[in-house]
Amino acid sequence: MLRDLFSVRVPAVLVHAAAGTADRLAAADFLTDALDGGPGFYAASGQQFYALTPGSTARIRKEPDTECLGSDCFPGVPATDITAP
Repeated sequence: MLRDLFSVRVPAVLVHAAAGTADRLAAADFLTDALDGGPGFYAASGQQFYALTPGSTARIRKEPDTECLGSDCFPGVPATDITAP
């Protein structure tokens, strides 16, 4: 169910560092692979990547500089028909 999904906010600089590239598209591809194709998006306004995850993620993952956003948070999600830059 959608209410059981949380979003995890990850600073773009952290994703770029993990991906080993400054290229936003390459970093997005890296994150897609890391999420095993799971849903995620990039918010250019805040230089943040967001990943939609099961609610249990907040209980089991505590990564520095990331934030699990609960059901009381409403990240600005792009239109669902936008699948490319």
